[in-house]
Amino acid sequence: MMKHLPYFLLLLFIACGQEPPKTTPAPRWDSLPTAELVKIQDTVTIAETFTDSLRIGSKKHNKVELVNYRQGDTAWVTIKFYSRRDTGWLLKNEFNQDGVYAGVSDPTVLDYNNDRFNDLRYFIGTGARGGNSFYEMFLYDQAGDQLKILKGADDYPNINYNKTLNCLESLALTGSCTTSFLRISGDSVVEFASVDVDGRQITVQELDKDGQMKTTLEKKSSLLCPVKVKNFKPLVIEED
Repeated sequence: MMKHLPYFLLLLFIACGQEPPKTTPAPRWDSLPTAELVKIQDTVTIAETFTDSLRIGSKKHNKVELVNYRQGDTAWVTIKFYSRRDTGWLLKNEFNQDGVYAGVSDPTVLDYNNDRFNDLRYFIGTGARGGNSFYEMFLYDQAGDQLKILKGADDYPNINYNKTLNCLESLALTGSCTTSFLRISGDSVVEFASVDVDGRQITVQELDKDGQMKTTLEKKSSLLCPVKVKNFKPLVIEED
């Protein structure tokens, strides 16, 4: 037993003299959509950040922060909306969305419902033909002093505000080009008219009292896409 004691003491000395393995703290993310997206933290990168505290909502009273994260071919966006207080910025609400385009979000701050308060729109992806860009939209709710997602807006490509008709409009580029006119009803969009141009004819449809889209005008036309439809009644079209 005694002859093995020096070896035991030597091993004990070596073991005690070793430093514990160093660990690196995991990155901290304020909010992430799913656990699956953070399994490999060291591959998560920030592709884009956007902050606005001068134009969004009630100007200079609100702030929005958008961060676009990437992990391989996966991308997701977090949005935080704040209200100014004497002590600083108070977080009012936040949103997480995965499955967005793994690039830039191209956020824009504009008044999309003509209530004199600026809203938020950001890019989430393109359609198969490449000419159809899809966006998520958030409207400022003055009563709650917060952002609210506009449901259904992401179903309509190239969505924007139509100042002439005081509504939203969408331009879908397929074999033809279809301009859809949308009104905001509660927290959703409702299509109430459309104009389709396909190089042979122009077709106008309107929402009837039963909630169905009915054809109200058909006429021959050799106009080719893209065209700019400013109005559907009376029909006003400009070639781009």
